[in-house]
Amino acid sequence: MHKKLLYLLFIGFFSLFTACSSSTEDQHPAYSNPAIMPFTKRINNQPNDAILYYQRAEALLQIEMDSLSIIDLKKAIELEPENIEYKYTLAVLYMYNNEAKLSSEILEKIIDEYANHLSAHLFLAQAYLQLEDFDALEKTFQKIDEIDETHPEVYYLKSEWALMIKDTLLAEEYLVKLTDTYPDYYKGWISRAEIKAVQNDEQFIKIYEKAFALDTLDVQPYFEIGAWYEKHDKIDDAIGYYEKCIQANLDYTAAYMSLGKIYLSRDSLEKAYRHFNLASQTKINFGDAYYYQSVALYKAGEIKAAQDAIRQALIYDKNNELYQEHWNKLF
Repeated sequence: MHKKLLYLLFIGFFSLFTACSSSTEDQHPAYSNPAIMPFTKRINNQPNDAILYYQRAEALLQIEMDSLSIIDLKKAIELEPENIEYKYTLAVLYMYNNEAKLSSEILEKIIDEYANHLSAHLFLAQAYLQLEDFDALEKTFQKIDEIDETHPEVYYLKSEWALMIKDTLLAEEYLVKLTDTYPDYYKGWISRAEIKAVQNDEQFIKIYEKAFALDTLDVQPYFEIGAWYEKHDKIDDAIGYYEKCIQANLDYTAAYMSLGKIYLSRDSLEKAYRHFNLASQTKINFGDAYYYQSVALYKAGEIKAAQDAIRQALIYDKNNELYQEHWNKLF
């Protein structure tokens, strides 16, 4: 066969192959996830229907595939450029992915068209905070105040701004207004407690306790109290709050690790190992848990078990200098 004809046939075959392989199903395994596949199939049948990309974007968010969700949202906007809901969702997603600049550009355009879109203003204020664009932030706060000056997020964002400009008293003033007006606003109590903890004002403990009462599924307040006590060498109090963390949430890895390190420092090696082992069960691929297991086992004279544990730690982080140093001690 003539070489030119062979070349043309090859090009044609290659184009056909790439066209087939570039279908949505083949681009990323997530598109074939059972939760996503129904949307993928509809898109393959109706590739110009914007709502399908938007729906799949929402489904992708549920399986924490933010980057793919962003791609689908962009496609939905390309197909339906006047749809504000698609644009707003993309802007919010950018914010959650620390892309404040991209988010602000979309939100500014939305506000140009819908001047009283409060949620867009609130997210734009967050974007300006991240960007530290305080001039633009001030103008946004003025506009928000015209729409709803007592919205809880307004108080919270103003407190964040006050902290960024090192005005702690003003931040506390906004947060007290927030929690007085909206006593169930969890973030307000958390921020108040954080400020008091930095000031070494033990009122922070009662404030964290109040926050925990609002959301007993989040044990971070107990952990922070424990960490503060540990920092100030009140170890028995720290142990009490770390144990409260675990009682409320058996999968709270950080509390197991903190308790393990305390027991390790006290040469309570069996307790230390047990807590590091529990940490490795609550968080997969967690090299530190295995490293500290190995340290505890080494101090207990269990060399073979210590070798196995550090080997496991290095599987998860082979370049970790601390792990390697311990490896060299064991082998």
